[in-house]
Amino acid sequence: MLTFEKEGVIPLCRNCHSLENAEIFKKFKGIILKEDLFHYSPEEIHQIINDFVKLKVRNYVKNYKFRVLEWVKKRFIIEKFYNGRCVGCKKVNIYSNLPALEFHHKSKREEEIDKIRWANIKKYEIKNIAQLLKKQNCICLCSNCHTLLHSSQFRNVVDDILEKNYSIRFNSYLKELLNNINEFKVQWLDFKDPLRILFKPGEAWKKYILQCYSIVLNECTNIFTPKKILSNIKVSKRHLKRVIENLKEKKLIKIVQNDGDNLYLMLTVKASNKINKMVQDKRYNNYLRQFLKKRYSPARNSE
Repeated sequence: MLTFEKEGVIPLCRNCHSLENAEIFKKFKGIILKEDLFHYSPEEIHQIINDFVKLKVRNYVKNYKFRVLEWVKKRFIIEKFYNGRCVGCKKVNIYSNLPALEFHHKSKREEEIDKIRWANIKKYEIKNIAQLLKKQNCICLCSNCHTLLHSSQFRNVVDDILEKNYSIRFNSYLKELLNNINEFKVQWLDFKDPLRILFKPGEAWKKYILQCYSIVLNECTNIFTPKKILSNIKVSKRHLKRVIENLKEKKLIKIVQNDGDNLYLMLTVKASNKINKMVQDKRYNNYLRQFLKKRYSPARNSE
């Protein structure tokens, strides 16, 4: 007790302790728990989080964005499959204490299962996390309920430790907890990963050659100009210059004519081969079709 007093230690339950130590969550709680967050596209969600982080952090560090995304993953999984709350007590939910929510194996044969800690799986894509939780037969519990289920030694001597009225309340709570867990059935429904962006970091070149290809399709010509690219994508002229240089370095476009004032470009054979492979993927094909529809619709052209 003297040591506790000297070091300023106070007793906290596991739930409160989890929340107390979740610095990133507390700092970016507003965006992590944004009510309509999953109504946006993956690209929009990434941009919203990116903008929010920049507002909160004076010296922007990219790592903050990914740590916020890890919390958003946890929120989505618990919201999607566990009704957004602790299966045991049904009181702790993502809005009251997301950091305290953990995953617990329903299987009783501990030697046959792998330990699943959020710190180890939070970097996976959401679909991989869901598959792992399904395979391991996991449910969601708050830290207090989770600790209680694993405290077998304490449960064996609880009547000797606690006064009778507390012992009765404890056993009643434990019975309700176990009943809630046994009755809960997880519905592992198919879903679209709300954070899976089409163009991952380092893959911006894919987006740009598809946009160049859209010009080729619409104009019925293999040759296009930087001005045409600029009219398709929302970037500055300085950034466009970097884009063109990057595509040239990757040998995805080539200059067919440069008369000083005008620059004429063409997609290379290498770019055509990559585009052919990309459009065989439904996701890239849909992106190209939506981009063409958005940029070259009759209404837009009439304007």
